[in-house]
Amino acid sequence: MIMKNRRFINFLALTTIIAGGILITSCDGGNNPPITEEDAFSFSISVEGEGSVNLYHDGVEVTNDNYKDIVNPGDQISARMSATSGYKIGRVDFNGTALPFNNGVSSFELVEGKNEFSVSFVRILTESKDFTYDLRDDGVYVTAYNCSTSVIPNPVEIPDTVTIDGTEHDVIGIADYTFKNTNVSAISFGKNICTFEVNAFDSASELSRIEVSEENTHFASKDGIVYSKDFTTLYKAPAQTRLSTVDIADETTTIADYAFHRATNVTRINVSENLTTIGDYAFYLANGLRNIDLENAKVTSIGRNAFKNCNSLTSLDLGDYLTEVGEYAFSQCGVRSFTIPGTLKHIATRVFYETRDCTSVVIEEGVESCGNEAFQSVNMSKLVLPSTFREIGDNAFYLCNSLVDLTLNEGLLTIGDGGFHNCVQLTNVNIPSTVSYIGKSAFSRSILLGRDNFTVDPNNPIYYVEDNVLYQKDADNGITLHTYFYNRSGEEFVIPEGVTNIRQGSFVEVYALTTLTLPKSLKSIETMAIESLGSVTLNYAGTVKEFRQVTLTTNWCYNTTISNNSQVTCSDGVYTIS
Repeated sequence: MIMKNRRFINFLALTTIIAGGILITSCDGGNNPPITEEDAFSFSISVEGEGSVNLYHDGVEVTNDNYKDIVNPGDQISARMSATSGYKIGRVDFNGTALPFNNGVSSFELVEGKNEFSVSFVRILTESKDFTYDLRDDGVYVTAYNCSTSVIPNPVEIPDTVTIDGTEHDVIGIADYTFKNTNVSAISFGKNICTFEVNAFDSASELSRIEVSEENTHFASKDGIVYSKDFTTLYKAPAQTRLSTVDIADETTTIADYAFHRATNVTRINVSENLTTIGDYAFYLANGLRNIDLENAKVTSIGRNAFKNCNSLTSLDLGDYLTEVGEYAFSQCGVRSFTIPGTLKHIATRVFYETRDCTSVVIEEGVESCGNEAFQSVNMSKLVLPSTFREIGDNAFYLCNSLVDLTLNEGLLTIGDGGFHNCVQLTNVNIPSTVSYIGKSAFSRSILLGRDNFTVDPNNPIYYVEDNVLYQKDADNGITLHTYFYNRSGEEFVIPEGVTNIRQGSFVEVYALTTLTLPKSLKSIETMAIESLGSVTLNYAGTVKEFRQVTLTTNWCYNTTISNNSQVTCSDGVYTIS
């Protein structure tokens, strides 16, 4: 028979007598058999406090269904008792005599007549001395907890006041890591707690519930989760909350920073239309989260790292109100497709960084730009930029290895350094007439480009493609060789006269190229302009003296062997590069 969470029973009043059997009674009544005065053998149990009691006879559990058949006077009964968390076994009695118990086990022999068995479970109270305190300018904070008893209270109650140097102070705050490396399963805020630091409950590996005194004017709790008193802000769900589904209060407009950080048991979050803000790291490392529907909410702001590493979250509707998303907000999460609403003008740095499970990105009209590494390593196969788009950040689509179909919009102004670097499946690119800046290595290592599949709008005043090589017209009337595409055919290439500069990342891993002739007009070669080509023969159309005037930036020829003992063959002789 299991007796759980029941208060003390007056067994003299509730004892039920049944001939030849045993009955375990409790204060909640039940369908008990009728009682007669003539019954000579009875048994009752009373439980005070919170815990469970199981009774056995000859290894068989005694229950309401079988006690008539297996229990008689003279039988040996074994009682196994287990206190609820925060309680311990206080006293075990049989017929008014205390019984010894060891590791929660006690035994006794049934007698003729009445048999009265009682167990008291004693609640463990929090000792103020188990906390350490810090007196600060704004009041006293608890800073550490070290339980002095063998059983940890449940909940651990933060005291309202503490006396320091003879003066009583209100305890108003909980410092970072107060419960670090403790086995505390529940915490109760005192009435004076008005603040707790963001990492106050970090590394409390067993914490599943936080309660708040009704007298507290700053905080309230619902389902063991801490809210502001008016429930407009959800502050903290314990990392080990037992809830799999969390129904956030209807009044809640804000999910605070770190609110569900590492809450791995939570699989579903239900929000109301009133939600507007999701804070920094709000669901960071909430690896069990599978569903949170923002479609009907009015979320305007999602903080940095908000859903980072939410590996189980495979779908997410961002709604129609979003205006701000912090960096890394969806980095390395499991979402497979995103539709970015036009209300979000700028996609911040690394928002979708290494979200490798994502295969579809739709950017709606109204979005204007994306920051550095915004979509790095996202496995989308198609990208269409809306007509409102103006700026692509550095390495924004770097290592998007599945990107095949790219449509750049008329109106686009800039493509940052490394913008589409290493997009190894990219097959067709057309640069619009409005593009005024293409960064270094923007299309380097995009290995399928270079066979008439990279074009520039003829109305573009700055960029043009000639013989599958991208050039840039400079302000001083010079010309920069921007990109020699990986897939361009031919073992030899003669750079046209008029080119004055070779841009960083111009020749990268174009292994088929073995001979490169530099023009007499050349004035400079940038760092790592020629990179990882193997062995290359370099020729120069001018004289040795003229070649000495060319600015060769440090590492201009990187990880590449210049044949003939690092010699450049000029029109009048050989120049050896030192």
